[in-house]
Amino acid sequence: MKPYSNDNKMIAWSSNLIAEAEELSKLFEKEFWVESDRFYALALDCGREQVETVTSNPGHVLMSGMLNPDRAAAVADKLLSKEMFSGYGIRTMAEGEKGYNPISYHNGSVWPHDNSLCLMGLNHEGFHKEALTVMEGLLAASSSFENHRLPELFCGYSADKDTPIHYPVACSPQAWAAATPFVFIEVMLGMQLDYMTRQISLHPVLPVGMDWLSVRRLRLGSGVLDVDVKRRNETCAYHILANTTGWTVVSH
Repeated sequence: MKPYSNDNKMIAWSSNLIAEAEELSKLFEKEFWVESDRFYALALDCGREQVETVTSNPGHVLMSGMLNPDRAAAVADKLLSKEMFSGYGIRTMAEGEKGYNPISYHNGSVWPHDNSLCLMGLNHEGFHKEALTVMEGLLAASSSFENHRLPELFCGYSADKDTPIHYPVACSPQAWAAATPFVFIEVMLGMQLDYMTRQISLHPVLPVGMDWLSVRRLRLGSGVLDVDVKRRNETCAYHILANTTGWTVVSH
C-alpha cells in the first residue's frame, strides 16, 4: 500500500501545483496587462497602479509558457517593433518612453543576456522568424567588437544610423554575454523539449549567410544528440546523426 499512497500524494501535489500556476497566471494578467498598449506593465507602484513603461522585461515571461497565444503574439510584435528593436538587438526600454536614453545602463541600451532570455521565449512560443531576426541583429553587432565577442551591453542607437556604439565601461568578456551564443544554437535548431512525452521538437532556421550548422554531443540526460542542419532553397532541414538520449525527435 505504501507505493500507492506515495502515488496519491504525488498526484495531489501536482494538482496543487497546477492550480497554483493557473491562479498565478490569472493574477498576473489582471495586474500587469495593459490593453491600450497590448503589452505588460513594467511594475506596480506603491498604490498598485501600473507602471506602463515599455521595456524588454515582458519578453522574459514568454519562456514561462503562462501567456495565452494572442498575448504572447502581442509581446513578440512589441519586442520587434521599431521602438524596441534597434536592428542590433532588443532595447531594455522602448525609444520614445520618458526614461529612454540609448546610452543609459538599463533604460535603452541593448544587453545580449537580456536578449537571450527573450530569444528563449520567442523560440519556446514558436516565433521562429522573430527569434531569427533578433539573433541576426546580435550577430551583426558582434562584428563591431573585438574577436566578434558580444559585450555586457552596448548603446541602443538604431542600426540604420551607425555601427553599434560601444558602452565605454561594459565588461568584455562577461559571463552572461558569453552564454548568449549557446542560445543561438537553441534558436537555430528551433529546439523545444516536452518532458511529459520525452520528445525533442526541432524547427531549424539559419541566419543569412549560414547554410550549414553541425551540432555534436548536445547532452540531454545521460545521452547525446548529434544533428546537422542544412539550407535547402528557402527552408532548412535537419538530419539526426546520433541520438542516445532515449527521447524521440520530431518536427514541429
